Amino acid sequence: MKTRRIYEVSAKKHSYLNLWKTGKYSFRIIQMGELLPLLIGYNYVLIRKNHYHIFAPLSKDEVEVFPTTISRKVTGESWDDYYELQIKQTITPDTINSPDLEGEHLWVYGHCLFVSDFIKNQLAEALPHQLAFSLGFSMFAG
Repeated sequence: MKTRRIYEVSAKKHSYLNLWKTGKYSFRIIQMGELLPLLIGYNYVLIRKNHYHIFAPLSKDEVEVFPTTISRKVTGESWDDYYELQIKQTITPDTINSPDLEGEHLWVYGHCLFVSDFIKNQLAEALPHQLAFSLGFSMFAG
């Protein structure tokens, strides 16, 4: 039996950035921090457009992708070089051993992003030294 590996993804560099969704294709910065290539927060996963190719092969059953704009109201600055990934699948400690987890997949659990081995390898190659990957729910207390 092949071992399934599912990883939680996080940035190695901590950013205090916090976004608030203000419209279908827009976010506002409510706490300033560094705009990293992969932004994961409560109810959002954003990726810089130049890294979209990692998620392009996934079906609409897995993820829908929308261009989005991030704005900073205080300064009037805006950034339109991100896509929002609306991930359709969720994962829990109870479902992590499900038999249909092979291949190219991604899931959310709360404000955390989980990816299959294949997507992990694609992310690690595209964003070397920028992301941390922990196996399953190994970094969760419990």
